[in-house]
Amino acid sequence: MKNADDTQLSPLEEVRAKRAALAKAREEKAAAAAETLALVKEQRALAEETALAEAQDKHGEDAVELVPSANGAIIVHKPSQVLFRNFQESGKITSVLSDKVVRACLCYPTLPEYESIIKERPGALKEAIDAVCRLAGVEYGKRVEK
Repeated sequence: MKNADDTQLSPLEEVRAKRAALAKAREEKAAAAAETLALVKEQRALAEETALAEAQDKHGEDAVELVPSANGAIIVHKPSQVLFRNFQESGKITSVLSDKVVRACLCYPTLPEYESIIKERPGALKEAIDAVCRLAGVEYGKRVEK
């Protein structure tokens, strides 16, 4: 292998040059991936902010809540009195029941995207039902004294 001024490289210099070329290619690939990731995050943030504004316009500013997640946000609106009463009176609160209530109050994302978030981050369901309960005026899991 020859360098820029047409002199022969030693075996050690040749190996170092190949390693440097590989490192440069890795760095370029990582930089391109980081830029793509940044673009995806910005697009997601724009979509979430737009959806939040639309949900606030439709349901009222204090009647919606955004639940952040590593896989995307979930936006829910305040439940109807009948829906929340049925939820409270159901006896045992299960994940199936919680999911049913969240789906009824879901503003964003689409149902398939919501299902994907819950599949990847099951704890997001707990956060979402907590948000629905807060919007209804009750902290999930806390007992209301009569």
